[in-house]
Amino acid sequence: MKMTQRMKPRALPLLALFACVIAFPARSQSQEPKPYSGSAWALLDSKAVMAAAADIDLKHLPDCDEATVDQKSMRVIRADGTGEAQDDTYMKVLTEDPAGPTILGIAATLQIVGSAILWKIIHIEV
Repeated sequence: MKMTQRMKPRALPLLALFACVIAFPARSQSQEPKPYSGSAWALLDSKAVMAAAADIDLKHLPDCDEATVDQKSMRVIRADGTGEAQDDTYMKVLTEDPAGPTILGIAATLQIVGSAILWKIIHIEV
């Protein structure tokens, strides 16, 4: 009479893990730099920009509705025509409108209602 030994059920997950490690070896790290890294892709210093924006007002620019405080654009274009772009712009709105808070309140309400309606449309069960 021949006896066969069966594998214990606890050993199956370890065997599966071992098979995955052998089947999918780790990728080697390439020597290429990571995309969007380095000082060229760094964003503007927001504290310095906010300090500069504090000096911009309607007294200095009476005919302006908005002023660009600082701006940085980065473009990379490859030979095949593809590329990346990054824009970092800080603007200060200079208009004084007595109805400003009311308009902002209405805009916020419409945004909340629109988001709720969009959520309902996206989550409709078919």
